[in-house]
Amino acid sequence: MGAPVLERLGGTEGLRSRLHSADTRVEDLSTSRAVVRLGEWPESGDLEHGYTLPSYRELAQVLAPWTYHAPRSPWSGFSDEDVHQWESRFL
Repeated sequence: MGAPVLERLGGTEGLRSRLHSADTRVEDLSTSRAVVRLGEWPESGDLEHGYTLPSYRELAQVLAPWTYHAPRSPWSGFSDEDVHQWESRFL
């Protein structure tokens, strides 16, 4: 995460204070950059079995004000609504 968003979140400590999932770690890379780790390994989730990736959802909600949405559907064959739903899947 870079300076503009990190500064608006109150720096690394401000970001850390918003993320409460047990496996989430926020690490300083420099005074203006940080990395967020959401566990030991990437996870894919499984809605049919009730695993909804809570730490991913938590981070997505914190970063929602800065989420980029393409002005047009960049994926051939998908509607703008489908693309928006995919981009917002953790919210």
